[in-house]
Amino acid sequence: MITYISDATKYVYHYTRATTALDYILRDRTLQLSPYTATNDPKETKTWDFDLITFENRDLKPYKRSELSKWLSDELKSRAKVVCFSMDRPPLSGEHMKDIYRRGYAKARMWAQYSDKHSGVCLVFDRERLLAAINRHFGQHSLMHGNVRYADAELVRGIEHHEFNIDIDLYESLGAKAYVSWHLQRHHRRLFFEKLVDWRDESEWRIVLLTEEATSLYLPIDDSLVAVAHGDATDPDISEALMAQTKNEEIQHLGISWKNSSPWYDYGSFGWIPGKVTCPRRPSPDRGVDQKSQSELGFPQSDKSDIPPNPLVD
Repeated sequence: MITYISDATKYVYHYTRATTALDYILRDRTLQLSPYTATNDPKETKTWDFDLITFENRDLKPYKRSELSKWLSDELKSRAKVVCFSMDRPPLSGEHMKDIYRRGYAKARMWAQYSDKHSGVCLVFDRERLLAAINRHFGQHSLMHGNVRYADAELVRGIEHHEFNIDIDLYESLGAKAYVSWHLQRHHRRLFFEKLVDWRDESEWRIVLLTEEATSLYLPIDDSLVAVAHGDATDPDISEALMAQTKNEEIQHLGISWKNSSPWYDYGSFGWIPGKVTCPRRPSPDRGVDQKSQSELGFPQSDKSDIPPNPLVD
């Protein structure tokens, strides 16, 4: 049971649409490593702006700052693929009633923003098994993982070695290709694992993979998926289909409900029993279901769906 734990580092949590989980993640048993620029943080989607510095009194006028800046931004970002998770907030007592607000699957903002206004799911992964899987399948690439640090950086910074300065002296001595590797090695934490304080409630942990592959990569999740948390507004038909997909596996299903703005475990509405694929019907939210998922499930298609087509990127 994932509800009674005291180790806040054991699990990580991936919020997504229910249909994305049904039609892609659980069906294919893979997680998408998306291009770094496909996230929703302006720091990650917009081109980075670098300044030029020298400690050898070089004349910087011959260097075209805007061109060098775009070149380094593209070099760094084009190599990066990322998959993002939330974490539990320590300390955990092991008592589910006390810990509910600290759990990674009970974050109201995440349910609203990434799980289609509480109608999606939160996939729970064993962190160590997930890391073993990515090392097993992508160990030939450069891998980074860790907690995201939240800080509001100053817009104007000094003439020093920091992530948004290009050291022209090193650029000239190392050469362009080697300089990219040097810059990445020195500044990867602040480039790929730092976000503004406004994002801190996400409690993010991420995996970043550096590769020359131009398209998205897909990580086989192997035995790392341990639970599926269903949102307060997840359609019961979709929930049953998700339960059916994991019927013969030791994967826990649980429902998260909200009462007077507080999260709680939905013990009454569904029979969250391992191996069970049917559950008591409760009123479905007044919304459509993705057309592809309806047809796959054998349900009549509706022309009233207000859910956009499933994105491959969460």
